[in-house]
Amino acid sequence: MGHKISIAVVDDHPLVAEGVIHVLANCPDMDVIGRGSTSLEAIDLVKAKKPDILVLDLSIPGGGMTALQTLMDFGTATKFLILTVSDDETDVFNALRIGAHGYVLKGIGSSELIQAVRSIYHDGHYLTPSLGAKMLTDIGRHQSSAKATKTAQLSLREDEVLSLIAAGHSNKSVGAALNLSEKTVKHYITSLFKKLNVKSRVELAILVQKKIQEGRQSSAE
Repeated sequence: MGHKISIAVVDDHPLVAEGVIHVLANCPDMDVIGRGSTSLEAIDLVKAKKPDILVLDLSIPGGGMTALQTLMDFGTATKFLILTVSDDETDVFNALRIGAHGYVLKGIGSSELIQAVRSIYHDGHYLTPSLGAKMLTDIGRHQSSAKATKTAQLSLREDEVLSLIAAGHSNKSVGAALNLSEKTVKHYITSLFKKLNVKSRVELAILVQKKIQEGRQSSAE
């Protein structure tokens, strides 16, 4: 076997950390090389062991967001998967804005955790489908405002593709859901990236959150 995905896990809840480590360590293409429970330990782990992926809880002592910001400022090739109980849209937005490559909720199944790690390692991003769907639902509630955002300029099919992509679906599953070839799906994604001026699915998620915030501000005015 070729290169294994090296992973470090930082969570201050022993049972959660042990469960995550057990799931990932039993994957033939993964290798858990470190464990911590605080913000400082997260920083030290990344600097010392340089894992491919750091699985990071936001509620650790010292703050997971603080560790993420510090490491991004430091400059690292490590990719970050946030694994937390918070489904707050502001937390999702801030984590992705700072530089997290994925965001999943505690309570997910082992298969989704493994999928998230592999997606981040190979493609660079992963967002729990329920979070993407929630964001897009909120967008729909606010797009009728006077400050409607760029997604209003998309075609119906582009809106459908955007909804599925932001909900965490792969190109293949988008194609299956919409009865499109993967080549056609890629064409729509390229069009979305161009129209929305983004370069990745993570940037799409960030844009989604910005639209939600703009919609809320418009509704409040």
